[in-house]
Amino acid sequence: MNPLRHGTELEVRVGKTPDAILPMFSVLAANGIGVLARCMFSDRNGTVLLLLTDDHLKAQSVFGTGGYECRAEGVLWAEYPEYHPGSVAQLCHRLNLAGIDVQRMYVSTYNGQGCVAVLKTSDNQAACRYVNEQSLQSAA
Repeated sequence: MNPLRHGTELEVRVGKTPDAILPMFSVLAANGIGVLARCMFSDRNGTVLLLLTDDHLKAQSVFGTGGYECRAEGVLWAEYPEYHPGSVAQLCHRLNLAGIDVQRMYVSTYNGQGCVAVLKTSDNQAACRYVNEQSLQSAA
């Protein structure tokens, strides 16, 4: 099992027009901010972009300066060098068996091979501890 890491996800509300998302990635890149994972959806209030970046504080500042509504929330993430959807499903299943509810999960692929899985659980601390202890036991 791949180790879980703590991270901070940004929820950015971009309004009713999904096209507004495209320039946001250019702005992040221009400010030297890398995007590790992303997810987009729409609700009754408009389009929402979920981002895991390599510098959430800087990204939050950039979005705030641009006038976007941005909220930060603690999440867990794991990187998989090769994309195997079953691995992420197995991770969620093991957390469920340990009594930890996966409230939200998404996967972003990169380079056509690997992926980053982002999870919000009922107890991020316990989930991280459980998965990382399992990883150490598997390696031994």
